[in-house]
Amino acid sequence: MDSPLEGGQKPLSELPASSLSTLAPAPALGPATTLEEANRLLRESEERFLALVMATAQLVWTTPPDGLVMDMPLWRAYTGQTVEQVRGWGWLDAVHPDERERVRAVWAGAVAARTIYQAEYRLRRHDGVYRYFLVRAVPVLDAAGELREWVGVHTDITERHWLEETQRRLAQETAARANELETVIEAMADGVAVYDAAGHMRRVNTAGRQIFGFDVLPPDYATLSMDEREHMLGLRNEQGEALDGADWPIARLLRGETLRGATGLDLVRRLPDGSEIFINLSGAPLRDAEGRVLGAVAIARDVTGRRLLERRLHETLDALLAMAETLVRPEPAETMAYEVAREGMLAQEYDVAHQLAELTCRVLGCRRVSIAVLDPVTQIARPLTVVGLTPEQEPHWWAEQQRRQTRLGEGIAPELMARFLAGEPLVVDMTAPPYNELPNPYGVTTVLAAPMRIGDALVGTLTLDYSGERHQFTREETLLAGAVAKLAALVVERERLLREAAAAEANTLALLESNRRMDEFLSMASHEMKNPVAGIKLNVQLAARRLEAGAEGVRRARDLLERTERQLARLSRLVEDLLDVSRIQAGKLEMRPHVCDLVAIVREVVEEQRQAWPGRVITLMGVHRKPVPIHADADRIGQVVTNFLTNALRYSSEEKPVEVRLSMRDGVARVAVRDQGPGLPEEERERIWERFHRAPGVEAVSGGGGGLGMGLHISKTIAAWHGGQVGVESQVGAGSTFWCTLPLATEPITEPMTEPPA
Repeated sequence: MDSPLEGGQKPLSELPASSLSTLAPAPALGPATTLEEANRLLRESEERFLALVMATAQLVWTTPPDGLVMDMPLWRAYTGQTVEQVRGWGWLDAVHPDERERVRAVWAGAVAARTIYQAEYRLRRHDGVYRYFLVRAVPVLDAAGELREWVGVHTDITERHWLEETQRRLAQETAARANELETVIEAMADGVAVYDAAGHMRRVNTAGRQIFGFDVLPPDYATLSMDEREHMLGLRNEQGEALDGADWPIARLLRGETLRGATGLDLVRRLPDGSEIFINLSGAPLRDAEGRVLGAVAIARDVTGRRLLERRLHETLDALLAMAETLVRPEPAETMAYEVAREGMLAQEYDVAHQLAELTCRVLGCRRVSIAVLDPVTQIARPLTVVGLTPEQEPHWWAEQQRRQTRLGEGIAPELMARFLAGEPLVVDMTAPPYNELPNPYGVTTVLAAPMRIGDALVGTLTLDYSGERHQFTREETLLAGAVAKLAALVVERERLLREAAAAEANTLALLESNRRMDEFLSMASHEMKNPVAGIKLNVQLAARRLEAGAEGVRRARDLLERTERQLARLSRLVEDLLDVSRIQAGKLEMRPHVCDLVAIVREVVEEQRQAWPGRVITLMGVHRKPVPIHADADRIGQVVTNFLTNALRYSSEEKPVEVRLSMRDGVARVAVRDQGPGLPEEERERIWERFHRAPGVEAVSGGGGGLGMGLHISKTIAAWHGGQVGVESQVGAGSTFWCTLPLATEPITEPMTEPPA
């Protein structure tokens, strides 16, 4: 969600403190606290809590018991409305028009019943953009049990809503595609049957019921044993011999055999009227990832009267079987032959397309087959595979396809293109105008191009040719090429859906991980912020008591207030880091670059830390009076050095010195901070730069807690903005060296140099 502080909201100094007074607990006051001091403490407490509310990037609001709005500053800062516009029921004007009445009714009902109010709706931002919010408000009672006010929070759930909508749409599309595949199988003229591991038929299309005669079998057929079921079908081999139980096709498939090609079965089935039909049966077992047989797919074709076309029909069944296997169980991806083929495709996608192209070559006896998919936006054909080229020709073919970037219909007559888009395979004479003017490096004379379609959508093309041989394509060859193109389209579309499903699952897992890390961060932030707040409260109470004890009490009170100041500085640093991370995420981290002296920046940071850590030894190496000019935001670079140095001081013992070194080489300045702390394991040296990450097992040994895991992430962002880099050299038990490099400036320094401290 965009932070409410952005996009036109007033700064904290301009917001009335009373707007969130009910959310800020009153500070603890001693008996001697003056009215002025109490007002100051109350104001500071409200400002701190207001800052924390703003840092959560949520809209917090309150209303009187009757639920009618008087003013909601954070709401107005987000929506851009005025006080007059939000007053009463006017705030509803920022709610999406389609949802206003529903929201009004829910809010009115909650107010009337004094129950928790919760709703989801779209809220218009000040720039006119609607975003989804989860809204929750609770009634607050006073000591007498009377309703005092309502306190509510708006949480931006736009990204979650988008993800849920995307998943729902993907599920609908997947179901639609699956229904399409079922329809295609049902419309096939061949019988397709799917069996489970026990040999029970779980799915059979209409053609299968007709070929095997399932429509005339007894009702208890499914309860019979496999031998009884196969015997009832009356199947025999071509010699008319009854099949032995172990030779039943389904039994062989469930044992792990694949029946296709030379191992396919030619069977004869005797009908009740005494006639016979000839069946060619192929199939394959279905396996899980461990190779265990889960069932089988059997495909049957009535080949009666077509014995002269046995081989071609057998190859066609082989193609259908390959489709069934691909749709049910994806083959493992293998390494592709050429590097260029890896650009823009997966190995699995290439393998499936290559298998279909090889089957097409065998079925039609052609010389070459290529398959390409169509980009739905650019209409540019992207090649998937080609077969029939020599090892020397194939790399050149891939390179040429990548270079040409052919668009749909380019170089094709409009009337032919219209037929192609309608689903008709086209035969093109490459020796006749205007096609004889197109590049033809392989001397092709005739090309058959078949559209790959999913429903009415064209997703690619299947192209085949016979090289320089003049070939007259028969109607059967044209229809068969069209059928193979449809199979290829189904397979390619299935691969796309699988990738999208995997991506959606990955997004879901990433969201869960993000939520987990956010929970960890909130716990850590709560702990880190409670410590200084508790210290401040205790020190203020003790200081108030010491002030009553005379001069010695005043001196001790001064010490306590100095501790309080350090705790406030720590709390301020934590809040500022949170704001910086928020600015980084929103792309609004401010930089004010100018040519400044890196020596002066480093000296100033070191001197500040020496004063903050009076008992520690901090050595400064490589610094001399000659300036080191850099074009940078001096405060931000000082922030990087401070992060490195305070980490070194916190994570090393008090008796160990810390070294800061400045060096230059090849137009680049390098600042390095070395400590003698516990060091980092190798796997953590990259992760420590991540937002909110703290190395497990590495605890601070000096100066309080270890921070919120934001300093290094902010430092890396600042260095990258300035064209520099950050890194760490570390070894477990031998300390760490954190470094930052920055390019040197060629312009003169525009701010006065700071003289080195005495």
